Amino acid sequence: MRQFPSQALAAFGLGEGTNPRLLAQAYKDYAAKLSNAGFPDEEDLDKFAPPEDTLNPVQMIRGDIPNATPWGSTPHMTAIHRAEFLKILVDRVAACSNCTAHFSKKLVSYEDPSVGPVQLSFSDGSFAACDILIGADGVKSTVRATMYNRLAEAADTEEEATKLRDHVNPVWAGQVVYRYLIPREDPVEAADPSHRCLTIPVEYQGKGVGLGAYTVSGGRWIDVGAVIAKHNLFGSTFSGRWSVTVDREEVTEYFSGWEKESRVLVELMKSPTRWAVNVVPNLPTYVGGRVALLGDAAHAMAPYQAVGVGQAVEDAFILATVLSQVQSNSRCADALTVYDEIRRPFSQSIQRLALKTGIALFMDKKGEVPLGPTFEYGELEDSAEGFGKLFEWSATTSLLPDRDRALKNYHMLL
Repeated sequence: MRQFPSQALAAFGLGEGTNPRLLAQAYKDYAAKLSNAGFPDEEDLDKFAPPEDTLNPVQMIRGDIPNATPWGSTPHMTAIHRAEFLKILVDRVAACSNCTAHFSKKLVSYEDPSVGPVQLSFSDGSFAACDILIGADGVKSTVRATMYNRLAEAADTEEEATKLRDHVNPVWAGQVVYRYLIPREDPVEAADPSHRCLTIPVEYQGKGVGLGAYTVSGGRWIDVGAVIAKHNLFGSTFSGRWSVTVDREEVTEYFSGWEKESRVLVELMKSPTRWAVNVVPNLPTYVGGRVALLGDAAHAMAPYQAVGVGQAVEDAFILATVLSQVQSNSRCADALTVYDEIRRPFSQSIQRLALKTGIALFMDKKGEVPLGPTFEYGELEDSAEGFGKLFEWSATTSLLPDRDRALKNYHMLL
């Protein structure tokens, strides 16, 4: 296996969340195999996970009214700093005898001929060949762009070709997120020694505005994210740079008059990074020939369920399971077909659920996307119990049935 990351080792974003489904029996059953293939094991993750006494459900609090108390919660989340998570993966790949990583390689395009291997072309003029290509190259995926341009070229009608080309580029989710890492001891504990985020993950929300905070790096840092959402713009194109460092004042203006805890965190965001959240919705396939899409390249989603990375890991789990059954190159396409059958419906259902969660959380009364009418705010319509049900899947479902179905479907193709 050869990997071609486009960066040497860059940490885009701050924290990664893992939920009970991801850390449940399915992962443990394959721990040894996954570890040998470069996946982190539980011991790796435990090094950077927050202290056990902070693994609590995320508390939901109205932030735009004074003296608010928690009104609901979501299943607990184990948060890991992204740079640390990436280091685990890089170290695992380096220790894997049958894996080779080539860093700072930017893919330009690929060719999937009817005879011979898949051919890869890189921006530095180099080339490579492979039996199958897995495009885990993010929301701006070159693999996805190439795949859908090729599918459009082979379309029977111009109408069909146009629809396929619409999937080449991601679309704006109608939201921006301001992210910042704050040291736990100083200044958070110094500013408010009893601040809730020091012991539990919290989410403060108002009408179209939210603020989340949780510990990472063994509790040494507080990962803070402020969300500004206009869901009626979902599906449009964001004008401007996707990521830019801004002044604190750009964030604080959204939280004027909010309760004290949220304002404490916002005031400590000295130079946050503003991220335009872009998504890849409703792809008709994750596979084209001997090429497959994985993670954000296939289903970049709104962050309201905090499972984007988790869904990428689930993709890899199912794909690795099916590929482990392949005995000859002639069966590679069958394995990718089964991967698409199993993972696309589920991951896209979580995409839709994530957007639904955000619309409910930020009290968008109309909730019409994409490109719906001007939003109109209401009140929280769901009870705490009703809102909690949006997250039940992460604590009550398992990957094991999907794994078993993938194996069954693959062997049925023999």
